[in-house]
Amino acid sequence: MLDLTSSSRRRTALILSPEMSTDLSVQSRLSSTIVSDNRSPSEMNKSRHHNRCLRRTFFGDPKVQSSPNDKEKAVDWSMLTGTKLFEKNFEIFPENNSIVAKGVRGQKENSEMFQLQEQLVIRDRAGKAVGSNAPEKFASIQRKKPEQLKLPTPIMVMGMMKAGTTSIYSYFKCGMDPNTTKLSHYDCRPGKLTDTINMPCGKRLDSNIEGGREAFEEIDHYHLYAELDANTNNGIILPQYKYLQQIYEVYPNATWILNLRDPQDWLKSIDRWQNLRQRFIWSNQKPDLPSQGRSKSGERPTGEKDEDMINFYNKQAQRVKDFVSNHPSLHFVEVQIDQKDAGEIMERAFGISQHCWGNKNINKGDAKWSAI
Repeated sequence: MLDLTSSSRRRTALILSPEMSTDLSVQSRLSSTIVSDNRSPSEMNKSRHHNRCLRRTFFGDPKVQSSPNDKEKAVDWSMLTGTKLFEKNFEIFPENNSIVAKGVRGQKENSEMFQLQEQLVIRDRAGKAVGSNAPEKFASIQRKKPEQLKLPTPIMVMGMMKAGTTSIYSYFKCGMDPNTTKLSHYDCRPGKLTDTINMPCGKRLDSNIEGGREAFEEIDHYHLYAELDANTNNGIILPQYKYLQQIYEVYPNATWILNLRDPQDWLKSIDRWQNLRQRFIWSNQKPDLPSQGRSKSGERPTGEKDEDMINFYNKQAQRVKDFVSNHPSLHFVEVQIDQKDAGEIMERAFGISQHCWGNKNINKGDAKWSAI
């Protein structure tokens, strides 16, 4: 598939078929296709450019130059061979749909989108195929309503940040019906319709609990809470460590996901993400990562040593496991997000296709943390 997703709007995607053919009549249809609507001249210009992008992308039209916006495309696609096509409208897929790869730009507005009579096999410059030719890989994902999942909602991701929370969020966004599902990655809206300000879920939970209220009071209901923590000016809030009991009291029959990865890799990711390790040091996660200043003897505060952070990571995971074992009404899924079978485990647990699984928000580089 081609992903035409964007941070600001949904885009179109097409489904590939493994059936082979050499019918290139799609070129004339693509180059002459126009979105019919009542848009302004500037919007129509965007559509004309979109048509040209389609034509260039699939047929290598040398007359068309890339616009500045095309820089965000992951690869420069070229059509190497045609495939027998079946008539199908472009489908609208959500942002971060993991079964697709970045490609041609598109627009969702006015909904009367391009129709293709054929499918294409495409490769990148290195000749690598975009996905497998297996028919099931390209089959439409059957998007599920919350009640169709194998496990109940709400689903709480109870592992640490930088351990696959974005991948989990993208998995459910790919496989769930957007018309009946509400998903939260990091921010939570309040339940009041008059207040539309987003705020990290962790801050809302912390404010409620510290104020003597229920954990999710005046927080809109979500079917998935993919990341419960929050950064503060002087540290970090970790409800998945500190507030297990309070979360359970509101949702005693929820599904908890414990997302894990290699602790050493987790720590490297923490160190590469702004000042995240320093926030761990500043925060006070008693008893396993207490906050303390540098001692008079010169001893390093808890968290500066790698073994301190890894010890805390392992204890947080064990804390969740122990809590679940003592509260049998909870449903529990443990997934090692850096293992090849992670998608298969998620499919067995929830019933959403494993093709929705992929590693998202991977931060790479040589950045290293240093004490402040």
